[in-house]
Amino acid sequence: MPFVRVDMIEGRSPDEIKALLDATQRTVVAVFKVPQRDRYQVVHEHPASHFIIEDTGLGITRTRNCVFVHVTTTDEDWSFGNGRAQFLTGELASGRK
Repeated sequence: MPFVRVDMIEGRSPDEIKALLDATQRTVVAVFKVPQRDRYQVVHEHPASHFIIEDTGLGITRTRNCVFVHVTTTDEDWSFGNGRAQFLTGELASGRK
């Protein structure tokens, strides 16, 4: 049972949010092989001023499309964009012992 938390800048329509959550669910089902109806998702919308994004050398900037999806997992599953798992590639250190 993966728990998915989505943080995004406010302002999307209910249809846009549903499309994002549906796409996230399809990905979770495909990657983690969970049953289709095993779905636990929570959306948190924030004012743009509540997203502080500083470039860590990965070329990430804040835009209206800024969305963070967190699935409770291990370091190996984290990616901050560009299709790479930066903790595994050494681009970022997890800081965990």
